[in-house]
Amino acid sequence: MLAADSIPRASEISLDGRVLAVTAAIAIATGLAVGLVPVSRVLAADLHTQLKEGGRSQTTARGHTRLRTSLVVGQTAMAVMLLAVAGLLIRSIDRLAGVDAGVRTDGVLSFNVGLLPAQSGNPAYVVSFFRELRERLAAVPGVSSVGLASRLPLSGADHSNSFRLVGEEPEPGRERSAQDRAVSPGYFHTLGIPVRGREFTDADAPGGLPVVIVNQEFARRFFPGTDPIASRFIPGRAGGVPRLIVGVAGDARQFGLDAPVEPEFYIPHAQDPWPWLSVVVRVTAEPRALVPALERAVWSLDRSMPVTSIRTMNELRATSIAPRRLNMLLLGVFAAVALALAIVGTYAVMAFVVSERAHEMGIRLALGARPGEVLWLVVGRGLRVGGLGVALGFAGALAAGKAIRRLLFGISPMDPLTLVAVALVIGMAVLVASYLPARRAARVDPMIALRAE
Repeated sequence: MLAADSIPRASEISLDGRVLAVTAAIAIATGLAVGLVPVSRVLAADLHTQLKEGGRSQTTARGHTRLRTSLVVGQTAMAVMLLAVAGLLIRSIDRLAGVDAGVRTDGVLSFNVGLLPAQSGNPAYVVSFFRELRERLAAVPGVSSVGLASRLPLSGADHSNSFRLVGEEPEPGRERSAQDRAVSPGYFHTLGIPVRGREFTDADAPGGLPVVIVNQEFARRFFPGTDPIASRFIPGRAGGVPRLIVGVAGDARQFGLDAPVEPEFYIPHAQDPWPWLSVVVRVTAEPRALVPALERAVWSLDRSMPVTSIRTMNELRATSIAPRRLNMLLLGVFAAVALALAIVGTYAVMAFVVSERAHEMGIRLALGARPGEVLWLVVGRGLRVGGLGVALGFAGALAAGKAIRRLLFGISPMDPLTLVAVALVIGMAVLVASYLPARRAARVDPMIALRAE
């Protein structure tokens, strides 16, 4: 899936009449140049000499044949390189799609809501408003659970917060930090994030015990070999008071499927009242079908509240890898064009060789050569040309693979399976492109060649 918002400045992309005009002019000029060159050669040729030679003389210099062969080698090398890079990206995306995001995305709809500046200045109003909103959304038919959060997994939103352990004296310039999220009761259940200990409840109110839930990466990094539950630490914000760890949540990827899990802690929204929140709703029906009912539930509280960024969690997951898919698609198109050019070029060169050497092949057949030997003569030459292109293409593919290393996930730029698959595809294409002219060469009538002698 490709997301338009993952393409930089996608909203500014449109058809431009000047670009179309220039493109059309280049296409026409190219067509005229390609057509006039062979016509001029035909007009300049010495027809008397060609007729005197009985049509069997070479009409093209050996250098031209080498030039055609060189072009085919270059086309094949380019096809190998592009196919290899596209193959690496395909395998990389396949690996990435199988990564556990730490959340259950099926059947979950998300959207953003927020209070106006005049309303957000009162923390008590913020807490009561979003508690009422959560209750109204949960009452919508088809909704099984609701959660609110200052930032969602896979959104790429970064909000790092410093903290220190109770009794610890922080070293200057070496503060501990982790991602900070404010979430409501029901958040972990809605996204299917397991919690060891307990989740937040409505009892975790502004005047209640300051509590916090940390993720597994937080526990591994800052409480190695010990159970962090019942320990305390002091965040740099949200009151700056010691908070009791009441649970350890599973790791949810915040910055994309290809990004490492960051240490993270969650604070009850009632104790850290954010005025702008993301809502996640787990539904029993098709998520998009409930959008109008959910919007009505929001507007029943505040008609002026904007409901933005409506999308399913599956769409959010797909958006996180959309740039990689776009790169794969573009390279795949270029690779397909390069492969088509290599096939056509190989066929054209082999057909030209056959037409040039038809008399020679007829003599070979007349002297006892078997059709299979003549066929292999042409196919072998095609495979040699293709083999040289594959060798050069592999060299380019290795260099290109290293250049796109940062775009790969879970595979090496020199992945042998990808390179072998590309070699087989190119080999089959060259074989087919060489076989068709070779079959025609094997069917040359030797009697015609002998009469010509």
